[in-house]
Amino acid sequence: MKFIIKFIFILNIINSAHALPTYESALDMYDDNDCLTEKSRSVVIEWIVVDNYRIEFFHLPDSEKVGYWKEHCHYQRMQILDLKTEEVVSIKLGRFQPIYKNLKQEKYLFIQNLDSPTSSKFSGWYFDEDGPKEVFSLTTRGKYSLVSENSIEVYEIKPHPDGNSYWNCAMSIQPYNIYRYVLSPTGHIKELAKEGPIKDECL
Repeated sequence: MKFIIKFIFILNIINSAHALPTYESALDMYDDNDCLTEKSRSVVIEWIVVDNYRIEFFHLPDSEKVGYWKEHCHYQRMQILDLKTEEVVSIKLGRFQPIYKNLKQEKYLFIQNLDSPTSSKFSGWYFDEDGPKEVFSLTTRGKYSLVSENSIEVYEIKPHPDGNSYWNCAMSIQPYNIYRYVLSPTGHIKELAKEGPIKDECL
């Protein structure tokens, strides 16, 4: 009985997380959360320069005291500044962080969106004189590893030969392949980097 109660409680938490409101614009979100004005608050800024652009990431140092939706009332955002014109060419609200190999990124940058507590959402960007372009987007629950400034390897559940899933084995031992995503100026390609083994329990 206790197990059933715990299971129902966990389901309610998951359902309530997915039931959080969505907004058509940032202004709607601000109005609904009663945060059209706010008190002064310190922020932490991280940035990286790619080509002629400075990508800035604004974070609250004490966001856990603010609450999930109230964070967006403040300065949780990413913005891209054109260093030639000194103009902001893109702004996205949310919790973002850069993923990079070194301090010298030539043309590409992977960015992770930290808004989801249960999955990882990545975007890949290409920068040139025409401006920043988002050329890749992926949501996954698997691990990832950056290979170079324009390629990332991600663990993804191995596709079943007949198109189904390996339902007869636990999630903890699901078979995974490693796929490499390589960015280009117009998009990306996906290639198999390593074939993952299948445990006997899943056959």
